[in-house]
Amino acid sequence: MHARAVRALERNGDLLVHWQLVSGISYDDLHSQAELAIRIGMDPAGTSRALDELEKRGWVERRRDGRDRRRLNISLTAKGKRWFDQARREVFGEIAPVFEELSAREAKQLESLLLKLSAVRAVLPT
Repeated sequence: MHARAVRALERNGDLLVHWQLVSGISYDDLHSQAELAIRIGMDPAGTSRALDELEKRGWVERRRDGRDRRRLNISLTAKGKRWFDQARREVFGEIAPVFEELSAREAKQLESLLLKLSAVRAVLPT
């Protein structure tokens, strides 16, 4: 599935890391750059560099938190949301054949397990 997702993204010159970051912001409603790095398992410096790229593309905005100036809040722009909607269709279209091997019962079970795992939050340092 990983290779199929990469292939779908690379057709348009995009990277899996772009997908991971935008997906993390979109699905998890994360607003902190530090939280996002932890959630997707990326080092903070790499996250910052990748977010620089996304900001240049006009997909994300970063702003200092009014209550904690050390914290950078991230949000998707309208352009970023449009990109993600399109990329999601392409990626899911590319990986769909993998799931055709599952019975309806197996697909439902997998969905349930993935939802359970996605609900587990990384423990953020305090």
